[in-house]
Amino acid sequence: MISKASHPRSRATDGSDDFLEAIRAIVGESHLLVDESAVAEYGQNVSGLASTVEGVIRPADAGQVQQIVRACRVAGRTLYPISRGGNWGMGSRRPVQHGLVLDLQRMNRIREVDRVHGVAVVEPGVTQQ
Repeated sequence: MISKASHPRSRATDGSDDFLEAIRAIVGESHLLVDESAVAEYGQNVSGLASTVEGVIRPADAGQVQQIVRACRVAGRTLYPISRGGNWGMGSRRPVQHGLVLDLQRMNRIREVDRVHGVAVVEPGVTQQ
């Protein structure tokens, strides 16, 4: 769970509630995970990192990502983007420093396939199934 005391930069007047409300307005209630049980899977790692997952934001499209990045920049919050996998080859899905995970798995559309030139335009949540 995000608590104002759990983050090194947090203070009682840091605007956390306003920040979280802004993010909820962007992605919806069910796509902002902040309680400990909801974010627990994002804290598993193979690298021994000791960072804190403050929350998980799951945008649906590039427009939401842009709004989230702006809101985080204004609030001084750190984002750690992941796509679909566990990122085990690069450590894990756990942020390398205290922060919010930006989980892009909902962005799973194939935008374009050009069979002639062998090019596909895909969103970051597309898998290789």
